[in-house]
Amino acid sequence: MNTFFLILLLAVLIIIVIIFIQSKEENISQINTHHITINNDKIKLDNLKLPRKIEKLDYSSLFQACRVVFDSFKALNYTNKEISNLDKLEWHSWQISLLLAFMKVYNSTFIPYNRNLFHKAILDLKEKDLDFEVERIIKKYSNHVNIDKTRDDLSKDLVWTPRDVSIIFYTIMSNKKY
Repeated sequence: MNTFFLILLLAVLIIIVIIFIQSKEENISQINTHHITINNDKIKLDNLKLPRKIEKLDYSSLFQACRVVFDSFKALNYTNKEISNLDKLEWHSWQISLLLAFMKVYNSTFIPYNRNLFHKAILDLKEKDLDFEVERIIKKYSNHVNIDKTRDDLSKDLVWTPRDVSIIFYTIMSNKKY
């Protein structure tokens, strides 16, 4: 009798695992389909919504905040790091919000033109590829950042890579408008 219950319990567990795996695959499929649909839409920087506190910053405050982010970027010296380091999640959504706000509002730059600040992988991007990367960042921001979160919450949201930050700074340095 114990063997019968053991076999029955094992069969039930196998069925539960199979149902769980199928359910998870369906969810992943739905998520991937959802992202594909969203990513076909082109999002302009001018239409990008940012956290209200950042939208209200005056030029001087925004400039200073971006300068602090830039000083951190410079100190981390991604220029000489392995290319794989450019894809680690190290930067948070509050920092990206500040940088995108600066790109959105101001045509001037606070970054001196210095190509030595950027990894060769960024410098080698063709203009078309750079445009694609900026659009990717804007879409990612629009799709994944909840602008209603507090500064503290957005500062815990580590979903941005050194590549993303490099592209934003390179774009700012180039005075390119999106």
